[in-house]
Amino acid sequence: MPEIRLRVTLPEVAWVGAVSRSFPEATFRVQSAIPGDDAGFGLVSVVGADFDDILLAVKEHPAIIDVTMIQRSDRQLTLQFETQSPLLMVTMQSAGLVVSFPVEIEDGTATIDVTGPSEKLSALGSHLSSFGLEYEVRHVRAHRQRDQLLTETQEDLLATAIEAGYYDTPRQCSLTELAKQVGIAKSTCSETLHRAEGIVLKTYFEELPPRSA
Repeated sequence: MPEIRLRVTLPEVAWVGAVSRSFPEATFRVQSAIPGDDAGFGLVSVVGADFDDILLAVKEHPAIIDVTMIQRSDRQLTLQFETQSPLLMVTMQSAGLVVSFPVEIEDGTATIDVTGPSEKLSALGSHLSSFGLEYEVRHVRAHRQRDQLLTETQEDLLATAIEAGYYDTPRQCSLTELAKQVGIAKSTCSETLHRAEGIVLKTYFEELPPRSA
């Protein structure tokens, strides 16, 4: 089944469009969203700006019915919201397409991956236009499930390496220490990491738009 990546310009009526334009240095990640008949509910995390100002701006947007702070740290703010205008999700729902979360929004523009039958993806442009949404298609490719990328062993080792600080700068965990922690030989650890890293990097670059010559 094909997957399409879009860059959608959000209007001011969409709260995350308006607020993200007011804080262009911030990144908003909608972790989940459920459109309803009269309102939509969702969870969004924010990094990279003054959280007090952002929270106030969200509360004051006319499309917001309710907002609750779920978690706050020095690096991230997580909010649960209820909005009168879940525009993007309603659009995708009406088109019969599945949205992959999180959806990232910066400076009023959402990067969104949607999956569905080819005929519904082909009609997506008219759906977006009918809602007054401007968009740009970044790429179309075959959708791959997460579990088709890495083996369970590769994924577990990468997760452990990240948690142990193997990829931190400066590095908090050596290859020898990582291998000991997971109970495998250093050479096996190195080879498994190398294969997993290669898959992740190749997948990342496959998802980028083509580079100009």
